[in-house]
Amino acid sequence: MQASFACMGSARSSVAIPSSALQIQKSGNPKIRQSLPGCSTLSIAKGGCSNLVSRNLKLLFNFGYSLFMTGRPDSSEAAPYYFAYIDLVPGDDPLAAIETQLDEALLLFLKISEEKSLHRYAPDKWSIRQLLNHVTDTERVFCFRALWFARGFDTPLPSFDQNIAVAGAEADRIPWSAHVEEFRRVRLATISLFRNLPPGAWLRTGIASEKRFSVRALAFLTAGHVIHHLNILRDRYL
Repeated sequence: MQASFACMGSARSSVAIPSSALQIQKSGNPKIRQSLPGCSTLSIAKGGCSNLVSRNLKLLFNFGYSLFMTGRPDSSEAAPYYFAYIDLVPGDDPLAAIETQLDEALLLFLKISEEKSLHRYAPDKWSIRQLLNHVTDTERVFCFRALWFARGFDTPLPSFDQNIAVAGAEADRIPWSAHVEEFRRVRLATISLFRNLPPGAWLRTGIASEKRFSVRALAFLTAGHVIHHLNILRDRYL
């Protein structure tokens, strides 16, 4: 499987990005081969140059990602309400924000004990366990919407009622450590989803909760929603 990315020097030229390092060496494309100096076809076939191949493949795919999908969503890509979350995300690269956010979140969660995770800052507010469960569930929803639209489906998706979800989850029954691990695994799946999207998918749109979203806006929302709740966690719970 190959992905073609337009070269910066010409709107008509393209570079085929093969799916394996061995294919790259066999491709004969000088622009690809130049990106892997010092690695022969034989050395790669024998398992050599693995670090160099991995690094250069990452650069090649990041080139495609950066070329096509850096930039912030405009007002047509999400309803005004959602920009309260989107605007919390710094920079123009939602995938970078999603990736770096994982370590930040886990470091904060590791400071919270099992006992403390049952804390509510008011009787009618969620516990910390419920808050993290809500964050994880909402990330699943955003990612499913992104997947649905990115793959080209045009059937509108239903709304997501967070209060129904929180009541159904019974999150206080589940150990805090299990909530943290669940978030970690979901976030890793999120990273894989957005990292591997084809360039043309990022600006595809669809309807959810009777609102139009682009895939790019959903990536920013994924990061911004976590920022919002981490801020609440620090300010009101800890």
